[in-house]
Amino acid sequence: MIIKNIFEKDIERPINGVVKVGQDDLNIIKTEVEEYIVTSEIKKYLDDFFTHYVETLGMQTDKIGIWISGFFGSGKSHLLKMLAYIIENPTIGDNLTAGEIIREKVKDDALLSANIKKAYQTPSDVILFNIDSMSDTADGGEESIPKVFRRVFYDKLGYFGRFPFIAEIERNLDKKGCYEKFKDKFKELTGFNWIDERKNFALHEKKIFEALAYCNNVTIEEAENYYNKTEDYFKSISISDFAEMVKEYVDQKNKELKTNNYRLLFMVDEVGQFIAQDTNKMLNLQTIVEELGVKCKGSVWVVVTSQEDVESIIGDLPKTSKNEFSKILGRFKRFSLSGSNTDEVIKKRILAKNVEAAEELKKLYDKYSSILKNQFTFTADTATFEKYKDENDFINTYPFIPYQFKLLQKVFEAIRTKGIAGKHLSHGERSMLNAFQEACKNIKDSELGYISPFYLFYDTIEGFMDSYVLLTIKNAETNSSLNSFDVNLLKLLFLIRYVGQIKSNIDNIVILMLEKIDQDKQSLKEKIKESLSKLEHEVLINKSGDTYNFLTNEERDIRQEIKRIPIDSDARSNFIYEIVFNEIYLDTKHKYTHYNNNYDLIRTVDNISKGNGKLEIKVVTQHYYETSDSNLAMESQQRRIVIRLNSSNDLERELKAYLQTDEYIRKHQVSTKESFSNIIRDTQKENDERRKRIKSIIENLLENADYFGLGNKLNLLKPVNFRNVLRDQLDEIVGHIYHKMYLITQNSIKTASEIKEALNKKRSIVIDITTNDSAENEIINFIRDISHLEGNVTLKKIYDRFTEEPYGWKLLDIQYVIAILVANEKIHLLYQNEKISSQFHSKLEELITKSSYQSVVYVTLPQTANEDEINKAKQIFQEVSDNIPEENSDDFLKQFKKYINDLVEDIKANLGSLSSDFIPKVIAEEYLEELVKIAKQSDKVDIIKGIINNEKNLPTWIEYLGKVKNFLSNQIDRYKEIREFINTYKDGIVHYDHKTANDLLSKCNEYIKSESPFHLTIALANEIDNVSNELKKKLESKKEACIDEIRKRYEYALQISKENNEKIDEKLDPLDKMIEQIKNELKIENVIAKHSTFTQKIDKIIEIIKNKPKDKNTPKRVKISSIIYPKIISSKEEIDSFVNELKEKLYKELQNNEKIEISGD
Repeated sequence: MIIKNIFEKDIERPINGVVKVGQDDLNIIKTEVEEYIVTSEIKKYLDDFFTHYVETLGMQTDKIGIWISGFFGSGKSHLLKMLAYIIENPTIGDNLTAGEIIREKVKDDALLSANIKKAYQTPSDVILFNIDSMSDTADGGEESIPKVFRRVFYDKLGYFGRFPFIAEIERNLDKKGCYEKFKDKFKELTGFNWIDERKNFALHEKKIFEALAYCNNVTIEEAENYYNKTEDYFKSISISDFAEMVKEYVDQKNKELKTNNYRLLFMVDEVGQFIAQDTNKMLNLQTIVEELGVKCKGSVWVVVTSQEDVESIIGDLPKTSKNEFSKILGRFKRFSLSGSNTDEVIKKRILAKNVEAAEELKKLYDKYSSILKNQFTFTADTATFEKYKDENDFINTYPFIPYQFKLLQKVFEAIRTKGIAGKHLSHGERSMLNAFQEACKNIKDSELGYISPFYLFYDTIEGFMDSYVLLTIKNAETNSSLNSFDVNLLKLLFLIRYVGQIKSNIDNIVILMLEKIDQDKQSLKEKIKESLSKLEHEVLINKSGDTYNFLTNEERDIRQEIKRIPIDSDARSNFIYEIVFNEIYLDTKHKYTHYNNNYDLIRTVDNISKGNGKLEIKVVTQHYYETSDSNLAMESQQRRIVIRLNSSNDLERELKAYLQTDEYIRKHQVSTKESFSNIIRDTQKENDERRKRIKSIIENLLENADYFGLGNKLNLLKPVNFRNVLRDQLDEIVGHIYHKMYLITQNSIKTASEIKEALNKKRSIVIDITTNDSAENEIINFIRDISHLEGNVTLKKIYDRFTEEPYGWKLLDIQYVIAILVANEKIHLLYQNEKISSQFHSKLEELITKSSYQSVVYVTLPQTANEDEINKAKQIFQEVSDNIPEENSDDFLKQFKKYINDLVEDIKANLGSLSSDFIPKVIAEEYLEELVKIAKQSDKVDIIKGIINNEKNLPTWIEYLGKVKNFLSNQIDRYKEIREFINTYKDGIVHYDHKTANDLLSKCNEYIKSESPFHLTIALANEIDNVSNELKKKLESKKEACIDEIRKRYEYALQISKENNEKIDEKLDPLDKMIEQIKNELKIENVIAKHSTFTQKIDKIIEIIKNKPKDKNTPKRVKISSIIYPKIISSKEEIDSFVNELKEKLYKELQNNEKIEISGD
């Protein structure tokens, strides 16, 4: 049985998958409607559409837009046509209408069936069109959508829609009832039928003017003017005017049909492809839907299809355009077809089998079921594609394979998005139905058991591909070096070129090229390899990694140019360097595992080296001048690891291709030709992938490379973790170079502040911080050796020595050891001729750590004392301290320091309570300073010599300090009494007129100035107790006398001020305050001073008041008692005498004042 005979329906019958203008053949419509498959998804959208459609009948609404989206094979164009057929409901044979046939397919859904019936019973007209095919290709501007809508509307009415102004003239004639009259007159004048000849209207304009004048009963000039104005009007007719025109038509139809439910539907295929991302077109579409919705109130609908949903189109726009277009979301109800049932439709419409064929296929499946389970398994890096599920799936799908439904859909999508399809694919003139039908036709004569290879689908799309793509295939077909198998393979590679879901590696290609169920895949694979080699040789394809890619003629020319670009060895080495050291192994330093130190690395590939350091990683390739074991082992003796990569044809091929391609792209970045720019972009993307593969190859080579270090080839089990190998081997090299690094055994110091912290932990006169003994000894020995040879040893010399081989210590670690050596008095530092031998020195950390001091700070070793000197020092210490000296010299020095330290601390704790003029304090401080100077010497010899040199002084110092210590413990309070007596009476003793007190003060002053007054303290304090009481009594008596005098003067001042109308409150402190101040004074001299101050202030106020000039208008108040004394009068003469005396005194007062006021009080 041949394949042609296995189908239920003729495989060669006409099937239309898209909207075509003027496609009204009832037989075609009948076939389409009868064969239409209502899948569950289609049924859902039919229900949504007709529910909305029917609910709005008789209602006013502006929700009149439907947006049907879906990619190739989703069935959006079929759905649009079915909606049109149902609503217009043509009779298509056997007294059945399109709507009734569809109703039968959904009869199990009573509500949907009823809504469909109501829809097609409603008077309606449908204008079904593909917008791109109806648009004027010369006018792709912003008015293109309104023009198409006007055109198809006029066409629907029978007018000449291509030129709307002609159509409008026809419509006006029709409204007046003289359109037929016009057509007759035109034929009379021209001899042509108007409908046939109107496309040539420009040739007959004068005859048209005559016919219009005749029909409208106007002059020819008036008709010409009307013609021209109508043409001008339609050059700028608005969408609103168009909507009014449509409303007028709808109102007329309702009137004619005596109904209010007439519907007119604009059903537009592929509108999304047409408007693309043209903002003006989108806004025009939005405006049309808005205006028709508002003006026609639900009588006119707009249903569109698009390969993308409306949100996706808006999503690709700039933000401002998104905002402008946002209203369209509310105007359209959205249907999004997934195409998930595409295979179901194809199987039922195209691949449905007759009974006999089904039986034969069942036998075929039984025979090959085990093979079928594994025959179509793609590689793991490919997306999941379906295989035959079971027997029924095999019968329903044969002669195709399940993966082909999804893959072909991806091919269509990829070709469209890559922009290599011609206009026809954009128009949707091919569908999945067409593709599978055409493929079936190609193998119709093949015997059962043949399966469709994927390349057969090429013929179904060849007719709508751009010529520059097809040229490669055409040239291949005429190439005598290639056979039909080669060409078919080339077609296959073209089909999957832009499909990201499947890799074009050889294993996948074998599956796609299978032509028989039981075909031997291995032999086919060999045949394909041979064919691929031929295609690659002819530069028709390009191998990238393990995939093979189709090349167009333009891509082929570019590939040939790329292959001619020369690449030198340095370019190879530089690129491998970039991959190895900039992408795989990024470290520029090696961190030594055992010491936490970092070492700069030199990184090399062949002869290309970068970086500075003492360690080197060197990678050599097959292009290196000498790659023998012996040579590389010898090179590895020079502080380097050598890595020899094995030869790799894959690396050489990919590396050369990458460098050639990269060079070409850099020189051809700018191009005005879109196809060339697209190729460059794709080539760059391919080269990016090639770079990833190169990196993977190099990583694999590194894992399987030969490694050489310390003069030997390393015996490693491969594959290795090359990072671990490098780490371990670099550690080995570091350990070999710096073989005394291990002497630093403490944890490594990280910051300079840790040096200070370490010293601060044991801040005292005696410090004993342990550290690395071996490291200390190395430094001490170095200082000793250099001192003998060169004399002076600077810190810089030490640092330079121990940071280099064979030590390699970190600078901070060396500085830390130096600090500890100083603290433990094993070395001394000299700076500006000063010996820094104590960890207490304020600049110690700075001198050790700051680089500016390294060359000016010298290091010396401490001197050693002989046994006699040590014994002598011990004897002196025993005599002055009554302590038995320690036997060991170091212990003795610690004992001596502790003794001095304790003495110093005991005395210093209370010495501050003595006045600075107290001579014993001055002497004690001097002796303490001398003792501390000896005890704080960091050099042991200096301490021993300090004791011996002060053999005579030490007894005196310590004996005297003992007396001071006893004094501070037992007599300090009495001393304070003496000090207080001096401070209280030294300035005012003369005012007491007390000889005993005056003599006592002299004794106290002599006491303070005495070097050894300790025995006088008690007696002197007792005398002070006796005299102090007497002096206090004298002080109180003096206060009382002063207060009494101040009170009298103050009262007199008040009297004077009152007599002269003056106020003294603001000029004098209150009397109570003055008295209080005097009472609070403790010293007699202060009482006297305050008394003098207050009386002077009062006297000054009195004088001011008395001498103040009088106001002429104010009488002076004169008391009789103030100018004359009281008298006893016993005669007239005495009266006369008294009166005369009074008169004289009043005259005198009047001379000084213009007015006087006599007062008797």
